[in-house]
Parts: sequence; C-alpha cells; structure tokens
Amino acid sequence: MSLKEATRSAVLDRVVKGEMTAAEGAARLGMSRRQIFRLKAKILTWGISSLSHGNRNRRPSNALPEETRAMVCAKAVGEYRGASLNHMSELLERIDGVRISAKTIGRILNDAGVANPHGRRRRKSHRSRERRERFGSLVQVDATPFEWLEDGKEWSLHGAIDDATGTVLSLRFEKHGCSAGYLRVMEDMLGTWGVPAALYSDRHTIFFSPKKGEELSEEDIMEGRKVPLTRYGKMLDMLGIEHIPALSPQAKGRVERLWGTLQHRLLVEMRVAGVRTIEEANGFLPAYIGTPQRTFHRGAGERDNGFSPLS
Repeated sequence: MSLKEATRSAVLDRVVKGEMTAAEGAARLGMSRRQIFRLKAKILTWGISSLSHGNRNRRPSNALPEETRAMVCAKAVGEYRGASLNHMSELLERIDGVRISAKTIGRILNDAGVANPHGRRRRKSHRSRERRERFGSLVQVDATPFEWLEDGKEWSLHGAIDDATGTVLSLRFEKHGCSAGYLRVMEDMLGTWGVPAALYSDRHTIFFSPKKGEELSEEDIMEGRKVPLTRYGKMLDMLGIEHIPALSPQAKGRVERLWGTLQHRLLVEMRVAGVRTIEEANGFLPAYIGTPQRTFHRGAGERDNGFSPLS
C-alpha cells in the first residue's frame, strides 16, 4: 500500500468509527463529502482492502506476451545484435511479422539488462555544409574498409551518394579501396541514373595525380592544368563532370555518415540474409540499396533532375 493509500485508509477508518466527521475527513483528504460517503459505504460493504485500485497486480490487456519479450531479447543478442532500436523494430516487423515500437524494445532490453550499443547522438561540433538543391547536381564518392562479413577480414565498400537527397546511387565491395571499385560504382551509376553535374571526392591518387613534375600534354597545358589527369580524372573530363576535391573528411560528411549507418545496418542485414562470401555480398547489394532510401531519403529543394542522359 502506498503512503497516499495508507493515509486515506487511516482517515476513512476514523470516519467509519465515528471518531471524525465526514466534513473533517473530506477536508483532510481534499475530497468532497459525497466522495467520503461513497468510500464509507464501500468500506462497510467490502472492507478496508476495497480502497486499493481494482487493477492492482493485474497484467495490462495490451501487455506483450512473455514469449514475445523473450524473443526480442534473444534476437537482440543473436542475429540482430548491433542493430539500433529503430532498425530492430524494422527487422522484427519485416522478417518476424511482429510490430513493436523502438521505445518498447528499449524498455524490454533495459528490463532484461541487455545493453543498447547505440547511445544518444553527440552534438555536432561543426556546422554542416548546405545540401545542393537539385538531385544529381553533386555526387559524393568514397570507400571505407570494415569487417563487413564478420570473418576477421576487412573489405572496402565503395559507394556514391547524392548530396541533395541522400539517395545511395551505387555500392560495391572490393578487397581494397581501388580504382576498379570506383570505376564499377561509376559505371553502375551512369547506367542507372545518368551523368551527374559534379563529383566530390577526397584527394587520393586515384582521383588526383601527385606527379607535379611530370610532363604535361598540350591538352593539359591548354586547359591550364598543373598536373596530368589520372585514369579516373580523364573519365570525368570526358563525361564533362566537374571534379571537386574535399579538403577534409568532414567536408564530405554525407558519405561519411552513410558509412556509419551501413556499418550497423548493412552488417546486420547481411548476417540475417546468410551472406558469407564477398561474391554473395555484391549480389546482395542491388536488392538492399533501396532499404536506406526508404528510411533516410529526403526531398530535393528543386524538382529538376541534375543527371543528364548518358549518350
């Protein structure tokens, strides 16, 4: 019995015994005299225990079955381990046919003592660059090494993301971050979406030649270049794509944040799908690529498409 209920019981007991008037009891408990008379009649009929709430110790009608709670905990430390609460909610609905909110999952795991690997987001330490307004006006490319298959080996995931909408345009696994991976991503993007207006990358030698003293061609001199183009740079030049170098990882924050998302979500999705080899992983990517779009896509500021057809 709570302190409030104990106080109410003591006062009403005195009212019932005639040691206190109904008016005095009402003033003491902050109730009306009518309420006091109702409670007095209830006590005389059912006893003092009738003052306890009728639903006490009863299981709520909308409470999750214990079997479901146990399943959530088992999934959280099993095949869904590492997934955020929101991602786990999506997986449970899509794969297991169980609809549970992320907040409820958090409460279940907290009650069971299962730690959530995804704490609160840290505040941004810098102001984000404004997004482009038009889909296809700027594409960010990058690669990230990670133990994607959870086998102790690192593979590099190459990718391209639209700056305006966050649309993942292409993904490709390779053993290392390499020209072949970026070229395959570009080929896939050109065939699916078209030619972007500009491309944003780091200053890796795949993109920009370090050979400043190398003899320039007449074309390079006419174009005002101080270093020759790489193989990748020549391809961009031929397609008429503006190539913009990023001065820091933070500058290409869209694609950097994509890697953080995929290192949690894609890892779990491939585990659940039974992906074991890099060939299976590359075969899995085309079907998966639409999943982050549905969750994180945002509309562009302008309706016009910045991609031009590949002629």
